[in-house]
Amino acid sequence: MKKGKQILRSKIDEGGNKMKHEEMKHICYTEEPSGAEHKHPKHEEVLKLVRTAEGHLAGIRKMIEDDRYCIDISKQMLALMSILRRANLEILKKHMETCVKSAAGGENFDEKIKELETIMEYLTKGKGE
Repeated sequence: MKKGKQILRSKIDEGGNKMKHEEMKHICYTEEPSGAEHKHPKHEEVLKLVRTAEGHLAGIRKMIEDDRYCIDISKQMLALMSILRRANLEILKKHMETCVKSAAGGENFDEKIKELETIMEYLTKGKGE
């Protein structure tokens, strides 16, 4: 399945009103494979979590290189997995609040539901690991 491509827009909303900078930084427009467009959230909170996870991973790598105690390494790995789970949950919540909601009643609504079902199957089979 092709991913939607991001489209740059001016700072004007659908009603022709100028948007405040604060409003603009929380959305971007995405073109769906069907050609339809919808507002898509920017994931600032997820980016913070990913940056935290990157730092955590570097720390874990250093612990392994330094032959640190196995249980300490394991605890840090569990903390890293928890951060990634939270980031994934936030992505999925935003997806439902925006992408799925905007597809409701449209042609690609069933496709959005199927995508969520596939993700849920993966999460329950592998426990998100």
